[in-house]
Amino acid sequence: MNITNISVQLKRKMNFFIVLLWIWILPKAEALKCYECSTSDPEGCTGQEVECPSENYQCASVFAKGGLSNQKIQKKGCVLPEKCGEYSEDYRVVKSLLISKCCNSDLCNTEPVPEPSEPVPNGLQCFGCFEKDCDKIVNCEGIQDHCYTQTMSVDAVTLTLKGCVSKNVCSTGESNSVEESLGNKSRCCQGNLCNAAPTDALKCYQCSTSNPGGCTDKKEEVQCPDKNHQCASVYKKDKYPTFDLFNYQLKGCVPSELCGNFSTDYGDKKMFKMIQCCNSDLCNGQLISEPESVPNGKTCCLGKKCSRTLKCEGNMDQCFTTTTAVLSLEGIEKGCTTKDHCALKTEFKHKYFGSNVTCCQGNNCNQPKITPTVKSSAITATASTSIFAGLLIFLVLFS
Repeated sequence: MNITNISVQLKRKMNFFIVLLWIWILPKAEALKCYECSTSDPEGCTGQEVECPSENYQCASVFAKGGLSNQKIQKKGCVLPEKCGEYSEDYRVVKSLLISKCCNSDLCNTEPVPEPSEPVPNGLQCFGCFEKDCDKIVNCEGIQDHCYTQTMSVDAVTLTLKGCVSKNVCSTGESNSVEESLGNKSRCCQGNLCNAAPTDALKCYQCSTSNPGGCTDKKEEVQCPDKNHQCASVYKKDKYPTFDLFNYQLKGCVPSELCGNFSTDYGDKKMFKMIQCCNSDLCNGQLISEPESVPNGKTCCLGKKCSRTLKCEGNMDQCFTTTTAVLSLEGIEKGCTTKDHCALKTEFKHKYFGSNVTCCQGNNCNQPKITPTVKSSAITATASTSIFAGLLIFLVLFS
């Protein structure tokens, strides 16, 4: 390749660079300035001027009403366009209404949102509940045109929320695959009583207590959201050398994937979590006791560099390593855990360990692996860099 061809190519590259630079220095869309405030005064508020986080936000005046006390609030601030509109929910035990009126110019959200008149029944009926009594019926009102079911996982036990909602709630509340894998699901449907529980779903006892004797005297009957749930008794306890934390028992519906013993020993603390499941109506009346601390002959490393070893107990016959990263700091923990814990799907492991997890079998198998250092040869770019710099100077001087 001759100098002329190189010169042409470099000119093209320089022109391309200039175009990129020009695009970069062009004026960018600016974020709006909006009024921000919150008050229970029906006349609204003005508040202070704030700049929105980005140009994607709009200014909004918001009216909200709901909660157990049916509190009314007027708010102003920056919102994303998809949050603009009217949202209405009725879960029988609690109602809520939110109206967000948006505008797209600086400080345009001066006026409060007028409180709407009381809605009237629209003919749609849905099942409505929170946790229990999910066979009760709600008469939907106003713009509530969908039936809704949401399930939430609390220490493996699934709680259910049902009721009437507006279309906007459905468009923002649909769950994704990751949320669903962790027991959190949101579903909308249309048609009278379309959010009924499947006929093949189990009925289970549900209760919670910190009483070592369990909660069998305070249990209630609940219906599971689907056939993938089993009835379960849950025992949870975080045990430190001088005190205990989170010592309680639960009963309720649990996803089948979460049945098992997920106890873990970190050396300085033991985290017991046992979920005993059964697969028939109201079969979870039994009490779970803390397992005996009997060594099982297995040992696992403790500390980042395996500075100590831990004698494993009970059915904690697997070694584990967890890795967490907070800012630029990396934390590593090691210890003993159970086969059930290691067999969990990745998303469940992250939920219970809260970090990246690896398991192994064999005494002290979780010790750090020593990777041999390999010297690599690197080709210096000094010569080619000098040539390129020289060609740029050539272009400047002779073009």
